[in-house]
Order: sequence, then C-alpha cells, then structure tokens
Amino acid sequence: MESKIGSIKGMLVQRLQNMGVETCLIPGLLKQMVSVFFGEPHMTRAAINQRLVFLGWRDVELDEHTYQLAVACFEAENIDSVRSLPANWFTLCFAINECAP
Repeated sequence: MESKIGSIKGMLVQRLQNMGVETCLIPGLLKQMVSVFFGEPHMTRAAINQRLVFLGWRDVELDEHTYQLAVACFEAENIDSVRSLPANWFTLCFAINECAP
C-alpha cells in the first residue's frame, strides 16, 4: 500500500506532467519551487508564478491544486531550504527517472 505522502507526490508529478513539464525537468522545477516558496513564504500564488517565469519556467503556471500539493509535499518532507539537500534529492525523493541523453 502506497503511503499518503507517496500518493501526494505522485499526484504532484502527474499534474506537472499534464501541464507539459518534461519528466526529467520536474526535479529542477521542484527545486526552484522550494527556493521560491520558502525564500518568501508569504508570496501569493500569482507572485510565485511570476517568480517562476523570471527563473525561466515560462510555460508553467501553478493552479491552486498543484500549489497546494507542492506545499503539502515540501512540508511533509520538512523542507525549508534547498541548501541542505543533495543535488539529486528531488530526483530520488519523487522517484523520477532521468531523461535519456
């Protein structure tokens, strides 16, 4: 039986894929999302989307449901900063396969 957080992570990855984010780019997007979410925790979703565009994620616009899933995942994993995480943490934690060369 899949854990509740595992199910939430799966839903988040699926929603990002449905938005058109390539699977191999999801770890990078998640890392940027953590940076934005916890760099300024009181930003609105619209401000977060603007910041993501500024960071190069022009084709990504978080809807409320995807935003809430992301926050739930990050909080469940006790993430408050990307600085303490190894580079491959997002790939491993979200069980995302790397893109083929």
